[in-house]
Amino acid sequence: MTPLIGLDHQADVLRVCLAQHLPALLIGETGAGKTSLARQVAQERGQELVRVNLDGGSTPDELVGRYQLKGHETMFEKGIIPYAMAKGAMLLLDELNAALPDTLFVIHALLEQEPRLLIPETGEELKPQEGFTIVATCNPSHEYAGTKAINPALYSRFGVVLRFEPLMGESLMKALLGHVPDIGAE
Repeated sequence: MTPLIGLDHQADVLRVCLAQHLPALLIGETGAGKTSLARQVAQERGQELVRVNLDGGSTPDELVGRYQLKGHETMFEKGIIPYAMAKGAMLLLDELNAALPDTLFVIHALLEQEPRLLIPETGEELKPQEGFTIVATCNPSHEYAGTKAINPALYSRFGVVLRFEPLMGESLMKALLGHVPDIGAE
């Protein structure tokens, strides 16, 4: 696994955060390495990564579950969050600030000290398996269409907020050379 250029500090903080079961929010420009860092840390931990790319069309039932017709029977099929909880996976909520408020409210209880998920349709209250962690990413809301500021109630539930700056100068050149070795400095 090739280490990410210029993200040593963020990687160290994220590792400590997840070891203490604290949810992390990663904020930065597109291409700054937020998702790649989460993927790398999950791999280091030997943990399955379950990624959800959120947008204005994401709905709570996609995340929690919904009733589905199976043959001649209607059954409740759990969504991606119960799956991640049952596996003790790292749940990566990509583009958190692009989701609509009703979708974001589903996430609130997962970010508590003792994460849980209530499924209203079945009355179940799910608690995660050991190792379950949450990492969310977002772009700066003032610069990207379709994004908005994260409300204080949600923001305050993250144990750690890490900011990612765009690569510049020598770090940018080192990263480019890692991907395109034949490129020249000019």
